[in-house]
Amino acid sequence: MKPKIFLIIFLLLLLLSNAVSGLQADAPDSAYMGVSIDRETIVQLSDAPAFTKAVESGEFLGAPVINSYEPLQMLRLQYPFRQAASGEFSRECQSTGAEISPNFPRHAHVVPDDPKIAFQSNLDIIDAKDGWELFTGNSSVTVAVIDTGIAIGHPDLQGNIIGGANLRPGEEVSDLSDPHGHGTAVAGIIAATTDNGVGIAGLCWKVRLLPLKVLGGDELTTTLFEEAAAIDYAVSAGARVINMSFGGPGTSSVEQTAIKNAAAKGVILVASAGNDSAYGDYDTAPSGLNFPAAFREVIAVGAITNNLEKTDFSNYGQDQCEVVAPGLSIYTTLPGNLGDLIGPIIKGRDYGWATGTSFSAPQVTALAALLMMKEPGLSALEVRQRIDENAKNLGGPDNDGDGVDDYLGYGIVQYRDALADSPIGRNDALKAGVFASPIYPENVYVYVELLKSIDNGSLAATALPDFAPPVQIPMVKIDTDRFIGLLTWPVVYGPVEISIRASHGGVEYPAMIITHKP
Repeated sequence: MKPKIFLIIFLLLLLLSNAVSGLQADAPDSAYMGVSIDRETIVQLSDAPAFTKAVESGEFLGAPVINSYEPLQMLRLQYPFRQAASGEFSRECQSTGAEISPNFPRHAHVVPDDPKIAFQSNLDIIDAKDGWELFTGNSSVTVAVIDTGIAIGHPDLQGNIIGGANLRPGEEVSDLSDPHGHGTAVAGIIAATTDNGVGIAGLCWKVRLLPLKVLGGDELTTTLFEEAAAIDYAVSAGARVINMSFGGPGTSSVEQTAIKNAAAKGVILVASAGNDSAYGDYDTAPSGLNFPAAFREVIAVGAITNNLEKTDFSNYGQDQCEVVAPGLSIYTTLPGNLGDLIGPIIKGRDYGWATGTSFSAPQVTALAALLMMKEPGLSALEVRQRIDENAKNLGGPDNDGDGVDDYLGYGIVQYRDALADSPIGRNDALKAGVFASPIYPENVYVYVELLKSIDNGSLAATALPDFAPPVQIPMVKIDTDRFIGLLTWPVVYGPVEISIRASHGGVEYPAMIITHKP
């Protein structure tokens, strides 16, 4: 794994936090300033009878014992560390010589054993491998793939498929087979079984795939009727995310109603931007719009090359390219035995390369599903914001000054940053994070890493309360390209937006806004 783990960098930075004015004098050792496990405390006793009594009774000072280890007389308690570190609990521990400390999560530094993962160059571009160190997925979310079907018996997919339906006219409802390979390629990107010693790595190691077959024929087409029916079917079946790697010009109330109904029920809708190399904007270029990607309720995904440039085929523009992901020669699952090179997909095998925005979209679909699995309390809007705000801006034109590329939207999706527990943002020049101390949550740290040069003294972080004037956050330089600041923000104040600005050569970079939610 590459050492790009943002939170670990942040922990190291906190060792220097005494340089920040206003830090509480009685704060615990800075080694505790990580993302500790909620509602847990470790107690190490010096008194053997007290340890034995706690193990036998299942509690210590009224706190339930989760686990114990006799050689070290150590107890893992279900008790918030912040409460344990103060008040009567702390005093009783001190009187008996017991030492208390928070508990921190640990995870394997995962390197999947899928033999063909070396062909998946897109994983590094979207920072998926580092993201997997935070979370790899579970079976709590259903993702609907509206496409050409899926090769149900594929060894890398069969374990993740549930139900499904064929909604094409005149075909058997139960026929989910994929005679074209398009749907199987999309499904593999999202959910090929990972770390199973077979084939490739799916972006979601575990997920429930719901195949809905609507595309077919020589041109892989469908109609708004089948599309709307499939969207409704997916919502009724409990899908939380829907992937639509298709589209075209023109729309109607049938499609619009299906999209709006799904969004109103909290479903994330993801669609490919299209392969017409057309600029799409509601105000200036409506004829270039590609639907369903152009709907406001849909995350539209364009395609970039491995050199982080727009592909020569991807549609672009503010209203049909919200984010981008690699879309050129994406290695994925195929049905096998389908013939020679046809269109964008290399067939005739169980794995191969596929090209198009069709294969960029599922990389975003998988990230949306992972966020919903990891943080079930996130709303669909919050999931979308997490994806957008943590994308890597590609520095294209920004004529309206909102910090978003007019052509390629928020930029390349980034798994590691999006899956981090705390809000992280970036633009062309800065990468920033906002982290509350787990022990003293009113201590809110602002961390900034420079991606480009800035003018001396131009970095400014400002809290923007709804109920008070802006509050300047002093920033301390801790090395060549990293800064840290401290904002005192009591939990009862609620969410606050933090603006981060900098300039170079007297020209200001787009402002970055990160919302801190206590």
